[in-house]
Amino acid sequence: MFSYGDVVENSLFWSSDRRGEDTTSFQAWERLAAIADGMILDIGANTGLYALLAKAANPDATVKAFEPVKRIAKKLTRNIVGNGYDIEVIEKAVSDKNGVATFHDSADPDSSTNGYSASLENSFGFNDRSYQVDVVTLDSMLADAKVSLIKLDVELHEVSALRGMMAIIDRDRPSILIEVINEEIAEEVTRMLKPFGYEFYPIEEKKGLHAASRLRPLPGHNFNNIACLPHLVRDADLSQLMAGA
Repeated sequence: MFSYGDVVENSLFWSSDRRGEDTTSFQAWERLAAIADGMILDIGANTGLYALLAKAANPDATVKAFEPVKRIAKKLTRNIVGNGYDIEVIEKAVSDKNGVATFHDSADPDSSTNGYSASLENSFGFNDRSYQVDVVTLDSMLADAKVSLIKLDVELHEVSALRGMMAIIDRDRPSILIEVINEEIAEEVTRMLKPFGYEFYPIEEKKGLHAASRLRPLPGHNFNNIACLPHLVRDADLSQLMAGA
């Protein structure tokens, strides 16, 4: 794993363990990846932490990493090659339509913080630079593939991305690890997934998973990774990661 300055990357690079900020998310993701019997998708892959963890946990799985920002996709590819993994990098954004769309980026692409964030949503706050990227729906791209596990971190575009994969959700019921930044997104994602039998587990890093009736940021947190599971948590042995366990 090459360190490009991101906080979690630095932790993995220098300590070779999972002691970064997303400790519990990493553990939950690895356990879900280990039992995946279909494709694993890292959407908003950045430099590839979750894609690499998935392949390490399940070497036989097909793993695809979506990263539309070219400068970041190059670093992602370097990490994949450096680990000798067979992971396909797809330089497209996942959305609810096929075609092209405007991507909003930081004015400082070399920043160790803003340089790793960009969004299809101009409300994300990066309006210094914009450019066109290819966008695709998962339903059109993976119509014939079984999808078992998805990580979705697309900076306020989660609802649109989910809207473009509802046929896959209906057909395959993949486990989904999603970053939720605000209540509006949380409520809409809950509305979309609950009819398919999903259960929601907000993740408090280094403390555990919390069972919840709906997606919600944990008190005192601006954003959370939330595990959306279509089956009981014991299927992936996540019970040991529950808060208070």
